[in-house]
Amino acid sequence: MTNLVNFIKRLLRLFRKEKKSKLSVAQIDELIETNKDTFINLGDNLDYDGMGDWGRFPPIKKKNK
Repeated sequence: MTNLVNFIKRLLRLFRKEKKSKLSVAQIDELIETNKDTFINLGDNLDYDGMGDWGRFPPIKKKNK
C-alpha cells in the first residue's frame, strides 16, 4: 500500500507547474568557477559503444599475400 502511495506522490511531482531550484544562480556560478579546472581536466574515459578504442567502425585488417 505504501508503494502505491509513494508512486502516486512521485507521479504528481512530474506535473507540478512551479519547479524550485535548490541553488541560486550566484551559487551555481560560484561552484562552476571553483571547479572549472576539474571540468577542463576531466577526461571522457567511458566506452559508450563497447568497441574499446576502435570507436564505432573498427579498421579493416588487410590480408598479407
